[in-house]
Amino acid sequence: MSLITIISDFGYTDHYVAALKASMYKLNSNLNIVDISHSIKKYNISHAAHTIRNVYKDFPEGSIHIICVKASEKKERIVVVKINEHYFISYDTGIFSLIDLKENYTAVSVDYSILSSFPEKSIMGPIAVKLAANNDISTIGKPIMNLNKRFFLTKYISNNNLTGNILRIDHYGNLITNIHLDDFNNLKAKVSENFEIIIGIEKLIEINKTYSDVNAGELFALFNSNQFLEIGMNLGNASKLLGMKEDDPISINFL
Repeated sequence: MSLITIISDFGYTDHYVAALKASMYKLNSNLNIVDISHSIKKYNISHAAHTIRNVYKDFPEGSIHIICVKASEKKERIVVVKINEHYFISYDTGIFSLIDLKENYTAVSVDYSILSSFPEKSIMGPIAVKLAANNDISTIGKPIMNLNKRFFLTKYISNNNLTGNILRIDHYGNLITNIHLDDFNNLKAKVSENFEIIIGIEKLIEINKTYSDVNAGELFALFNSNQFLEIGMNLGNASKLLGMKEDDPISINFL
């Protein structure tokens, strides 16, 4: 039986997470359910996409991921999407274009004409239980060819410059950008081994391997486990120190 994960903006102070799980355990008490996070910012599709994109491949193939984050309170269709042998149940908010739609995918639209104030519990939960038993989305809904799309901020690459943006500021105040290691290495090979990373009023001139490569209170730059540039402070909060926020620009000049 496949593993089920849940990511939501429900928070931890109310009953919503427990109610969703209870609806699934009532159908099958032997399920294996994993909480990814319930602290996603309310209605923040980008935050949810960033979180699930960076972790879903760590779960076994065949896993089912319920994404309980809407873009607004209006009714949005529920879809089931298969990407890289993983199954996602979510509203069609454009979130899949932020996760991994460059890969081949299969998608179906779920008919939920029934009125429900809690479709995550009454519709998404039972779908996940059904998928966990057979991994067959063809029995879930009608095939669809097009999903709604959203776009992350785009990075810009010129002759000797790579400019991106802060996609996410994590719990530690680390700044996670959309600058990928491949883009950095390609431009470095063409231009120069020497570079400077411009972040606010600060400049960094080396890429570190680990968070502890610098002394406490010092800034570091590294490519994280997902190969995106991350700026942080050892035992400190880089976001507060630098006054940086999500969507702010970061540039790398090759000298």
